[in-house]
Amino acid sequence: MNLSEVTYPKDTKNRVQTLLVEEANRTSRSARNWLEITGIRARTLQPLGADAQHGSSASRGESNGEAQAQKLSQPKRIIRRTILVSGAAAVLAGGLVASDVIHFGGNTIPSTAHAAELLNRAADSVIATTDPAVGPGQYLRLDTAESTINASENGLMWTARSDNQLFVPYDRNGEWVLNLGPLEPAEYFGAATEEKVENYYRSKGLQSPEPGRQLRGLGGTVVFSANSVTFGNLSPTEEATIPREPAALVDWIKAEIKGTDASVWSFIAGQLATGVVPAEWRAALYRAAALVPGAIVTEQQITLDGRSGTAVGRTEDGVRTDVIFDPASGLFIGMRAVNETGNSIVPAGTTTAWTSVRTSVVDSID
Repeated sequence: MNLSEVTYPKDTKNRVQTLLVEEANRTSRSARNWLEITGIRARTLQPLGADAQHGSSASRGESNGEAQAQKLSQPKRIIRRTILVSGAAAVLAGGLVASDVIHFGGNTIPSTAHAAELLNRAADSVIATTDPAVGPGQYLRLDTAESTINASENGLMWTARSDNQLFVPYDRNGEWVLNLGPLEPAEYFGAATEEKVENYYRSKGLQSPEPGRQLRGLGGTVVFSANSVTFGNLSPTEEATIPREPAALVDWIKAEIKGTDASVWSFIAGQLATGVVPAEWRAALYRAAALVPGAIVTEQQITLDGRSGTAVGRTEDGVRTDVIFDPASGLFIGMRAVNETGNSIVPAGTTTAWTSVRTSVVDSID
């Protein structure tokens, strides 16, 4: 919907449009790779316009903010005519490390050095462990919980959560099954209320919560973008040509995504968040992440969806992307995006999106 189609008080339309455009731009620079490359994220963290089912909504006159946000990814799940905006789930807002040092037992360690140390320790731990063994006829099951901010074109902002399951077959060229759970509104910001959000959905002819559904496809096509490399399902050629040495891998990623340090960090975080990256490549990605400038320990102890770990993050354009893991075991727990500067609706230091991942081996699809 074009903002001109909505009646606003004086000056509100321009303020809302400017806010949405600015937030879409900030998110696109810091989280583009997370949204584009991480398949499950790309189908749940990035709501699209109604016309996305039948073609580009931008061509039908959506606002610039909506058009720019829609370029971030092409998800299957939709909240029609809404866009992803950097905002916050206040209940998950994490405290930031205000300085660039951390104090342990009287010793002062630069947080950037400590971040690299923890990432390398996680890599060592991953190599020392074995991935769950998936036998013929079995599936690697990934349970993901996800939450993000959503915004309507008339300025309502709320968080929505979904719980999903991905089933990866023993033969990864076989059929993958993705169960997308209902996308349920959870927290409300500014003028938004449960009633207003429900009325918004109703006005668009939509259900709230947005219903879940099942997607099936060969070789991970229900999860991964066809034009993006994924370390969770590399071809034999990619396995042979992608370097494992950390510095060379960082250079390879930069060349592959034509990116900067910020986009390399988001790329690595997004790859880890798929939950299907084999141990060898998880270790390589942890070591590559340890070389990305600007990453610091943002929380030594954080609980995400019931599990505790350490958060290491990097900030770009006011949005921080945290990787959350257990350094002792190398277990990847999840990731989050934190808006460090805030805006007129969402406070600074709040979590705009998060995802947690759990893996197991099962004999059948639920």
